[in-house]
Amino acid sequence: MSKKILTLIFTCSFIVVYSQTAFKYEKTKDFSNGLATVQYKQKWGFIDTNGKEVIPLIYDDALSFSEGLATVKLKNKWGVIDKAGATVIPFKYDDAYSFSEGLLAVKIKDNWGFIDKTGATVIPFKYDDAYRFSEGRAGVNTKGYYKGFIDNESDKQSDFIYFTVDSYSEGLASVGIWDNETNSVFFGFIDREGNEVIALKYGFAFDFSEGLACVSNTELNQQYGFLDKNGNEVIPLQYENASSFSEGMANVKLNFGWGFIDRSGFLVIPYQYDYTGSFSEGLAAVQKNEKWGFIDKDGNEVIPLIYEEDGISYTAPKFSGGYAAVIKDGKWGFIDKLGNHLNIKEYQENYKLTVDKVDLLEHEVEDDDFTLGLTEIEINDKLGFVDKLGQVIIPPIYDSFSFGFDYNTCLAAVALDNKYGLIDKNGQVVIPFDYDNAWSLSSWDLIAVKLDNKYGVIDKDNNIVIPIKYDSFGHLLNIDLNYNIIARVTQDGREFYIDKNGNEVK
Repeated sequence: MSKKILTLIFTCSFIVVYSQTAFKYEKTKDFSNGLATVQYKQKWGFIDTNGKEVIPLIYDDALSFSEGLATVKLKNKWGVIDKAGATVIPFKYDDAYSFSEGLLAVKIKDNWGFIDKTGATVIPFKYDDAYRFSEGRAGVNTKGYYKGFIDNESDKQSDFIYFTVDSYSEGLASVGIWDNETNSVFFGFIDREGNEVIALKYGFAFDFSEGLACVSNTELNQQYGFLDKNGNEVIPLQYENASSFSEGMANVKLNFGWGFIDRSGFLVIPYQYDYTGSFSEGLAAVQKNEKWGFIDKDGNEVIPLIYEEDGISYTAPKFSGGYAAVIKDGKWGFIDKLGNHLNIKEYQENYKLTVDKVDLLEHEVEDDDFTLGLTEIEINDKLGFVDKLGQVIIPPIYDSFSFGFDYNTCLAAVALDNKYGLIDKNGQVVIPFDYDNAWSLSSWDLIAVKLDNKYGVIDKDNNIVIPIKYDSFGHLLNIDLNYNIIARVTQDGREFYIDKNGNEVK
């Protein structure tokens, strides 16, 4: 039977049984547009603010929702889905960012361009690299290391002279230029017309935020401070590290400790933390002894420092959409501003398709592909079954199958979460998902199963016919004209044959 990947048009109604847990994910991203991106068993999907997994965890990678759409990766190609999980831009791109100002930077082979929300090309695929639009400008690269900007209307280009460019923020963009004499990059700011308004003389420069930009000098032990839009150093470059202003406060480091200052440079919260994040929705993450919690703007620890650090990106958690992603016992979950855990509601049964149509004409589906009127389909790396009219009979929710529907048992062996069970033609689970493998023994009207590295045989009612005790279980053999069927097995290093009752055949 040939493997088929079919085009499916459907609407869904959900038959859901939930179990609840607060921390289960391998990785999460912040809530955006009411949904959060989550990873489990190396697959990505989305949950809502009620903790429901509303878009199945089937993607190889996923970016956060932006402007009502999310860029996701499936089978090494990127596409775009909406908040219902429907594909709105096909999976055909080799790389992509998120939508910004109605445009999406995408890559085909070696070239980047921009598409709109219908998937139409707006800016041609001619750039070596590209970034998101911000304030009508996007950074692009066409000449090796040298970068510049284009606008979102005429594809008008700036000079391509910069080693690095950042997004426009509050009318200015941080840019860096390579200096051959010092083998280093010097940063400054340009306006929307490309004019240099703050000299390129700094060791680093963050975007402008709340009228100020965090910059560092070029000394070996860099010191950080803040500029206004006229280039005045309004808060001296005296800190060991610093981040941008957010909600009127900036987190800064001095004497090996992190604290917070206001826009006048006044120290509001002392230098007492090992690390801090920026304020967001009134709270800031702080860390001591490798444990995270949250403080308010008066410095009160409103959520205890009990959460673990992210040992991969070392990014501080923050509140977004009323929740913050945190780690407990090595698993990610979410808390609200009172420290309450968001209970994740997991699907125990996946969706059932009610209005469904498969386009068979676009695919080479032959009559002999069908068994008992059904053939398997693969959609988004999940398997289901369709009939000869293109009707989806069993939705694509299974990870794999070892055999399709068998004429004798009228059952199919399918897998969920690496465990095999058997379903009937209506998709009802007949034998639970308890086995490590399962396959049909048509000539015996039975099913071979594997459990804990041992093999045996069950019937259609899950009764054990031949004990699950053998080290291997071979193909069935016809040994005489009376169609007596035997199987080759091994046990404790000895190879021999058994009949369908488990009796050894000499």
